Amino acid sequence: MQKSDKPVIAYTCSYIPLEIIHAAGYQPFRLIGTTEMCTEGETGLSRTICPYVHAILHNYQEHREDIVKTVITDSCDGMKKLHDVFSLEEIPAEFISIPRQVNDFSIKYLAGQYKLLYENFCRDNSRKPDKAQLEESLAIYDTLRSKLEELRSRAYKYADFFTIKQ
Repeated sequence: MQKSDKPVIAYTCSYIPLEIIHAAGYQPFRLIGTTEMCTEGETGLSRTICPYVHAILHNYQEHREDIVKTVITDSCDGMKKLHDVFSLEEIPAEFISIPRQVNDFSIKYLAGQYKLLYENFCRDNSRKPDKAQLEESLAIYDTLRSKLEELRSRAYKYADFFTIKQ
């Protein structure tokens, strides 16, 4: 994790808009499990829980001193158990429910979840929600995404370089 002068909010899923975290004055940090983390030590979770969830908890434990809050989604039962662990341990966390369908209701529901998340982050950081700040963060991350897309499309020109020939 890169050190930042901003407080850190960890997140567990790509469905969490980094723009919301950034606009509220935090540094986003993705909790990612690796193969090494999946096999290292016990996390206190049941062995029946997915190794990826163990790895995410292990990653959190490595950085817990730097993290002020974690956002967990209900993407699977293991993540719901992870949220239960955070609740039992009184670790600050937000839980976001991701709709399973794409329709008008689910889009409005998710937008409401994101709005509440942003308001909670602002409150926790002693800020008022600021539309201009949110738009600035959206522009920053849109620029980042377009630069990554440009890099990806350039890399595809050399795709045969990466192809393993037998």
